[in-house]
Formats: sequence, C-alpha cells, structure tokens
Amino acid sequence: MINSDLILLFNSLNDSEKRGIKKWISSPYHNQRKDLIDLFDYLLSRKNISAITVNRYRAWEAIYPKLPFHADNFRILCTFALKTLEKMLVFRQWEAEKVRYKKDLASVYEQRRLHRHALSYLHETEKQLRSSPLNNSDQFKQHAEIQTMLFRLKEKDNRDNDNNLQALEIKLTYFYMAEIIKYACIMATHQVVAKKEYTFTFLPEILEKCNTAPFCEIPAIRLYWLAYHFVQDNDAMDAYNEFMTLLPETITEFSSNEGRDLFLLGINFCIKRINRGDVDFRTKLFAIYQHAISIDILSEYGELSRFTFRNIISLSLQQKDYAWTEQFIQNNINKVNPDFREGQLKFNMARLYFEQKQYNKTLPLLFLDNYGDTLINLAAKTMLAKIYYETKEIELLNNSLDNFTVYLNRQKKIGYHADNYRNFIFILKKITKTNISNKKTAQALIAQIEETQPLTEKNWLIAQLTSRVNLGG
Repeated sequence: MINSDLILLFNSLNDSEKRGIKKWISSPYHNQRKDLIDLFDYLLSRKNISAITVNRYRAWEAIYPKLPFHADNFRILCTFALKTLEKMLVFRQWEAEKVRYKKDLASVYEQRRLHRHALSYLHETEKQLRSSPLNNSDQFKQHAEIQTMLFRLKEKDNRDNDNNLQALEIKLTYFYMAEIIKYACIMATHQVVAKKEYTFTFLPEILEKCNTAPFCEIPAIRLYWLAYHFVQDNDAMDAYNEFMTLLPETITEFSSNEGRDLFLLGINFCIKRINRGDVDFRTKLFAIYQHAISIDILSEYGELSRFTFRNIISLSLQQKDYAWTEQFIQNNINKVNPDFREGQLKFNMARLYFEQKQYNKTLPLLFLDNYGDTLINLAAKTMLAKIYYETKEIELLNNSLDNFTVYLNRQKKIGYHADNYRNFIFILKKITKTNISNKKTAQALIAQIEETQPLTEKNWLIAQLTSRVNLGG
C-alpha cells in the first residue's frame, strides 16, 4: 500500500490540502460513501506515512472492523479514493487560476445565451490580464482566447461591423512567435546535448522576423531569440551579454518556472565556456547564481535541487567567498529535499571548513555513514584522506585509504568514477611510501600524476609534492 498511487499523492499534500480533502469528502455532492471518509480519517490520523504505520490490513480493520479482509474490495476503495483526491486537487487548481475561472464562467453564460453577463466577465478578465506583470506566451494565449470569445459574442449580437479581429490577430501572432522561438531554442539545446537533428517549419523566416519591430521589443520573444544564437554558437558573446542584461530587468514578466529555465540557459552557457578553459566565466557564473538566489528563482515548488545547491557552493568556494558560502548554506539548506538535507548540510559545511583549513571543524562532519549520495560519500572519504595527509597522521591515513578501497569495491554502478578514486588512492599511497626528498624523484612522480587518467585531484597531489620538495631542498 505504501507505494500505491493513492499514498504517493496523499503524501504530497500540504496542510491546507489535507484540510481540503476532509471538507471535500464530507460534502454529499462529492461523496456519499462512509467507508471513503473512514479511509481518509485513517490516513489523516497517521503522524508519519511509512510501511509500518500504513498498510492495507490495518486500514481495512479501521474501516471495516467486523469484516474479514477482502483484497479486491479494498483495491476498489483505494481507486475511488484516488479519483476523489485527484478531483479535489484539480478543482483547487482551477479555482486558484482566477483568469481561467472567469473565462470558463463567461463560457457558461454564453452557452445559456446570457451574453451581457458573458461580456462582463470577459472584460473583467481582460482587465485582470492587463494588470498582471506577466507578459509571456501564456499571457498572449490567454489574451487571444478572450479576444476569440469576444469576437464570437459580438458576431452573435450583430453589433454593426465593429469587431476586435485586429486585436485578436496581434495576440495570436505574439503567442505563435513567442512559442516558436522558445521551442526552437529548446530544440537547439537538445540538438547540442543529444546530437539529434530537428527540423522546424518556417524557422529561418521566423528568426528573421523576430529581429524586427515590434517583436524584438518583446522580452518573451527577444530573450529566446538571443538564447537561440548563443546556444548554437559558443562565441556569440553579443547575444549572451544582451541576454544577461535584459533577463534581470524583465524577469517579473515570466512565471517562476519559465524564469528559472531562462536563467539556466545563461548558466549553461557559462558552464560550457568554463569547460573549454575560459576561467573568467567562473566570476560571471557566480554573479548569475548570486542574483538568481537573491530572487529565489532556482527553487521549484519551494525545493532547491541538491545538485544546484552543491554546484553553487563549489563555485563560491572557488571564488573563496567563504562568508557568502556559509550564509548561503544556512539560508537555503531547508529548501533541499529532506531525504538529502542532513548529508548536504554536513558535507558542504565540511567543504567550507576544509577550504579554510579548519580541520578540527571539518573532521567531525566527515564521519557520517551515508550522505545520501554515493558520489558525495566518495568525496567525503577523499577529503578525509587529504586532512590526514596534510596533518601528517600517516597511520590514520593508511587506515582511511584501506577503508576507502573496501567501500569503493562495493560500488558496482559508478562507472569511470571508480577508476578516478582508485587512481587517487594509488598515487597518495605511493607518495607516502616514496622517498621524495630530491627533485628528480618528485618530478618523476609528478609526471606520472599528470599522465594518469582519470584523476580529478591532480592539482592537489602535485601541490603536496611541490611543497615537500621545496621543504626538503
């Protein structure tokens, strides 16, 4: 039962939605089954949803205490409960979308030939749309739909020849242009990543038109037109610079989801430039992340991806902005999925202290059995080995590397990462066992490190050798 669609959806409810389902099923219009009420009462009474607290036998006993368990009947009840919950959630979403609600209400009046009332709601909806800060393709579509309904109503009333066809054409064109250029940009991104060819009818003509007035003055069109060019051409700096100037100025014209997607276009361009050796883009990328975090645009439904969380910290540590890093961790850790929160907090605080060489604060954070992510577990063990080496705790280092090897051998699904960490362990052990008091020995080992692939810790390993040779003369 714990993995059923009903429980998965129920487990996603917030407190308001839980109160809502209780009211919903209490209404005879929505539900006339007492056993359905009893099922939800049982689920709502659980403090935590788990395989222990929720199972079909306990649920059945709570609903039908005098009847023997019947699997088919229980499955039917759960299916009905799921459909009821889905209807409630759809209704709440529809009710929350005021424009859609009023537009549908106008349609109801139109069907009953109460055209004056329908027009009143349409004009009210039109006014509401105009007052909205949003100005993206969804808004253009909403405007077009309202203009379509207004035209239909005016035609029915035979009001002279005054119509809104021009307004309808403008909104339809804006919507079409905005959507075409947006998906052309998305397709260009996928084409680069997946090496897959796409064709888009009329795209050359649309790209040309998008660069003329009035289309080039509309952010929902201009931003994607610019992004299309720098997604396809890593050297399209003029397009990128204009994009990153325009985006912060017009971000309020987009929904949070679309705003996040636009920021990610800029972020991914920076990452591509960094990957090809343009280290100056680290500063640009850090600035983008800082602005995006300041307006909370990277969260999705209140949750910040643990990967984004970790990537931002990696970049801020490279910039050596330790104060900002610590503040970022403390301010945003609660946005990380609870399943990964503890591991992310301890690991990333350990990284922060490690970079500042505060090893006494770092070590206690590196003894968590499982950080919720195999690659983080491996990175934590790497960090631990580095500390033992730098503090000359050779016995602890050797024990740590042995345990590291045992853990690594148990991981069967980490691909090339296994080779990377095996190489790190091998080289570090060799450094501790080799007499490198003279430069020739050290240079030979440095050459071996430089030739070893994969090995992400090359710079650190070479730095340790260089330091020891300098100290040894």
